[in-house]
Amino acid sequence: GKWIAFIGKRDGADNAQVQLLPTEGGDARALTSHATPATSPSWSPDGRSIAYSSYTRVHPQIIVSNVYQGTRETLTDEKSSAYMPVYAPDGSRIAFMSQRDGNSEIYVMNRDGSGARRLTNHPSADVTPTWSPTGTQIGFTSDRSGSPQIWVMDADGLNLRRITIGE
Repeated sequence: GKWIAFIGKRDGADNAQVQLLPTEGGDARALTSHATPATSPSWSPDGRSIAYSSYTRVHPQIIVSNVYQGTRETLTDEKSSAYMPVYAPDGSRIAFMSQRDGNSEIYVMNRDGSGARRLTNHPSADVTPTWSPTGTQIGFTSDRSGSPQIWVMDADGLNLRRITIGE
């Protein structure tokens, strides 16, 4: 089936959850538990998994739910926040934000959570990663130039450049 993933509260839940709504009609169903809040769902390109952030520990961590198998994998286990996961167009990697080095930076890891690498390194917050359609670049927002601007870098963190003009 085809589904739309969204964040919402249902059935008197205390916390927002990742919900799946069938595109052909019908009721939404919760993909995550009601015990802890979940945010930022991102579909894998093959439509079989959803990565999201969940407060299952003290800080939010990145979880992947394999929708059709009914299994979950915790990809990060940090003493700080890891959130905003987004799949690369080929599904092999996930870009995300983490505060493991003191402030929000952009990281990339393999689909299974291995090989995490920091791509940005700046005292300002680097947030909201997104992949280019080809998977060769990652865009993000940063206020490193004084106000929030959009920056782009190669998927390995090189060739960083600002692409918006602002104050």
